[in-house]
Amino acid sequence: MRALIAISVLAASGIPAMGAGLDEPLALQSDDRGWTRRQKAIALNVGVTTVMSAYAVSLWDVGIRSWKLGDEGWFSRGSAHGGADKIGHAWTASASTALFSAIYRSWDYEPDEAALLGALSGYSLMTLVEIGDAMSTEYGFSYEDQIMNTAGALFGYARERFPRVRSLVDFRVQYLPTARVRRGYDLDVFTDYSGSTYLLALKASGCPALRQTWLRWFEIQAGFFARGFEEVAEGETAIPNRSIYVGFGVNVGDIVRAFAHHGFAAPFEHLQVPYTYLPLVRHLDR
Repeated sequence: MRALIAISVLAASGIPAMGAGLDEPLALQSDDRGWTRRQKAIALNVGVTTVMSAYAVSLWDVGIRSWKLGDEGWFSRGSAHGGADKIGHAWTASASTALFSAIYRSWDYEPDEAALLGALSGYSLMTLVEIGDAMSTEYGFSYEDQIMNTAGALFGYARERFPRVRSLVDFRVQYLPTARVRRGYDLDVFTDYSGSTYLLALKASGCPALRQTWLRWFEIQAGFFARGFEEVAEGETAIPNRSIYVGFGVNVGDIVRAFAHHGFAAPFEHLQVPYTYLPLVRHLDR
């Protein structure tokens, strides 16, 4: 565990230092309390990785055993979560990139620089999670997870770096807690994959030809979910099933943006509101 925290601190400290080299004069600017933006970035990264390390130790038995590798089977029916965990890694890396980037922008980093540093912070955080898995009793370092971490961070960077991409495509998760969580059988919502649906949304408002029409409030979705791969409760099981869908939905984020402060709309670029779309579902295991 000491090794994991040490790696976290070193990695987190190095990320803002890389950014300082891109624009040193701004990096030395201080706020009213005497903190430079670099110092704030270091504190942010160290704090987040330390909290994540503590969470991993408490629920995932990180640091109990030596390093091990794991082959998790990608999206196969015989995998632990039917592949939902793989997309979950990509989504978390993408959403983390967006969150870190927004914080860096608020600290006067230039947008391009904030996008890069945000991607590095998000990717480093997910890599540290995977290192924690490698030292746990239950999991192991999964190359599949790390590939999806990379894909998610790159996607998140593209959205932050290029406004046209962000206006056109969202990567979201819809989460409804499963019975195992509602009953208190397992309180780890981060691995409650049977309650998650992952989707890409192509937003009409991102198309110039549709932006000024009533269609701007709608979107086309493509999603994936897996159900029944975890125990419902001790001794209870469900029938595993992987599913894909295409759907027609309401762009909740744009509706919020039209009637409230833009800051309230940002979460809906990453979170899907249930029951706001009509899906056409294909079950892969029936």
